[in-house]
Amino acid sequence: MSGTLSIEERICANAPSNEMAWTALAIACGNVRQSLIYDRVQSPYRQTPVFFELWSGGELVAGIRGFRSEARRLRPLLAPLSRSMAFHGECLVKDSDSGPAMAEALSQMIAKYLVDKRFVRARVSGAFGAPHGLILRLDLPVAQTKTYANAWIDLSRDEEDLLKAVHEKHRAEIRKAARRGLRVEEVTDVEVLLKLMRATYASQDKDGPSEAFVRHCVRTFLDAGAGQIFVAVKDVPVAAAFLSLCGATAAYEFGGHAADSDGGGQLLLWEACLRSKHAGRTRLTLGQVAIGEEGDPKFVNGISRFKRRFGSADDPTQDVSWLLSPPKARAFELFSRMGQAWTR
Repeated sequence: MSGTLSIEERICANAPSNEMAWTALAIACGNVRQSLIYDRVQSPYRQTPVFFELWSGGELVAGIRGFRSEARRLRPLLAPLSRSMAFHGECLVKDSDSGPAMAEALSQMIAKYLVDKRFVRARVSGAFGAPHGLILRLDLPVAQTKTYANAWIDLSRDEEDLLKAVHEKHRAEIRKAARRGLRVEEVTDVEVLLKLMRATYASQDKDGPSEAFVRHCVRTFLDAGAGQIFVAVKDVPVAAAFLSLCGATAAYEFGGHAADSDGGGQLLLWEACLRSKHAGRTRLTLGQVAIGEEGDPKFVNGISRFKRRFGSADDPTQDVSWLLSPPKARAFELFSRMGQAWTR
């Protein structure tokens, strides 16, 4: 890096070199994907967290955690052919002005590590958008790139401005829900959320996320005091959403609704905005939205439009996969097919 700043690089497996410093930086950035709670969320996959850190003057100034995985069966043969690293979310940086430079330094550090350790694949998935270029950009052979945006609502505005930003059709649904006696409650029963998620995905062509994973994820955050389940209720629950919490950021993770929720979905998200704001949070992230008009109509014209009608802004980001060793990848796929055929 240029300038007089002295940077120390650290690479640590299983835990960061200083857990308090890492947690403080994740909270300051509002990046739940890089929080240590997320290590527990990912624990069912039996991956090894690896922390890449940049220190200066005794302070952690930037970092990102990846999850290392490799085949466990026939380890001597298959592990070297399947070694991969996945990064969830953007880099943590202490100073936003130096964010792009820190992300570049981490990218160079990680690219060298992946080559030296003979990784076969790597992947980074942007979670919150990258207005400051905080996603990793590795100088390695790219296998696939998907570009999308993440929607978010600026909760630092006053309530009047927040409501003005909501599309008139959403405002009408919110008023209708209130007239029909719907109310929003905070609950801790994940099964209520799962039931409404089943109802949502029953009408879609694709399967929803694994219920076992959703149950584990939500309970992990709730147990850590870092999550909330909101439910819109008439006589019974008609819509539900789970938010993860990290610093000044709340993030919409999972949601579901009945076939006819009487405006419950709009009321639910509006109440989530207000309650997050009153709790001192300044940002509510809503997850992926489409860029342009191409793609699955339900995603483009359905969920993306629903989110944007709350006056959300878009931050572009990417999901990028790198393939460091095509021969090893092909060999692993061959052995995997042979193993599947053998067990039939």
